[in-house]
Amino acid sequence: AQVYVIFPHPLFKMRSPTLGYFWDSNAPVGTIVDGYSPVTPNKNIVIRSGKQQLGQWVQERRNVAEDYARLFGKNSLPRVGRVAIWINTQHTKSSAQASFADLQFQRAN
Repeated sequence: AQVYVIFPHPLFKMRSPTLGYFWDSNAPVGTIVDGYSPVTPNKNIVIRSGKQQLGQWVQERRNVAEDYARLFGKNSLPRVGRVAIWINTQHTKSSAQASFADLQFQRAN
């Protein structure tokens, strides 16, 4: 399962930095992977791994501003333009199923 937070580039849509959060079946939690695009700055974080909680609802909480600063090396968080949700198995040649509910974004205090 994947959730992407996309920060629009002011001039070039294809250069919009993207921060991805993944539930991966194999990669260890905390793994950071650069995205596949040669033009879009894309950083992905594995936030869950394995099969222990398959079939259960789980809750995630992330500080997007901190993740953005750590991965892109910038202290000011740009405005979020889009959030994308999907699953993808094209590189693993496997199958997957995921459900999402009640995504919420709040300003940190």
